[in-house]
Amino acid sequence: MSERFIKLSRSERTEWLLENHPNAFLLLTQIALRARRTSNSPDGYEIGECHIGDYEAAGICSEKAYRTAKDVLSRERAIKICETCRNRKKGATGRATFGTKVKLLNSEFYDINEEDKGDRKGDRGATEGRPKGDEQECKNDKNERKINNISPIFPKRAKEVHVSDDDHSKLVKDLTIEVTQECYQYLSQWKENNPKQAKKFNSDIGRIRKWVINAVREEKIKNAELDQRENRLKNSKENSNEAVENEKFIHRIAVKYQSPFYRLDINGLGVEFTPLKSADSTVIFLKYTEKGFKDQFDNLLAKKGFAKV
Repeated sequence: MSERFIKLSRSERTEWLLENHPNAFLLLTQIALRARRTSNSPDGYEIGECHIGDYEAAGICSEKAYRTAKDVLSRERAIKICETCRNRKKGATGRATFGTKVKLLNSEFYDINEEDKGDRKGDRGATEGRPKGDEQECKNDKNERKINNISPIFPKRAKEVHVSDDDHSKLVKDLTIEVTQECYQYLSQWKENNPKQAKKFNSDIGRIRKWVINAVREEKIKNAELDQRENRLKNSKENSNEAVENEKFIHRIAVKYQSPFYRLDINGLGVEFTPLKSADSTVIFLKYTEKGFKDQFDNLLAKKGFAKV
């Protein structure tokens, strides 16, 4: 007897689904447990197919929550809705089947340990045994993503931020992936800080396009200005400390040097080389805040004929 189990993928997609759509995760778990693992089943199910509808058995508390969970999984391409009450066919007994017939489209979240009677090897995901037309559609979708340099479907987004894959791809194309993630984080933080204003919508793309992008840009400008101000204050403080040290240095050294051509005058801003009558009339002023103050002072002492006394 073959082993019967399912495997849960520990991926960012799984974490995103569990964190942001717990009911969808419960429903997907129920589907993975019920999905057919073998082909040619007597009941007519193909690999990956099953019926759902008894949402309470999945741990979902209401029909509305169940429908929302089903829409999330369908939108995110985790499942395909094959039959509903509107397009359902009658079974072999002439009686209509119950619930909604769905198909697990891939093994990104759950590997159902599918066992096909053929000799195919490699990936054991539920997508093996899919009709050729569906396979071609999948290939075309992958090619399109490769051409447009779009991130994979079902990307991890910030908490309580709801954006479809199509809208996410457009944002990445318009803003880059880094700015898009910054917008998600900004909106997530805003919702957490403003719970009364943060009305729940199926999609947050309207908010992001309307004001979040501009808010992120303004915040970047504001942060850049704050950084510049901090750097100026830091440099000013460093220069101030260095200036104090330079002033102390001058008061210790100046009395030890004399020149027949210049006189040293010290004040609160710097040191002044004042020419005597026999020298030229150029007055040289050296500020305490100038870079390399001590080296400049030593050079001036040598050039202007100062000697130690």
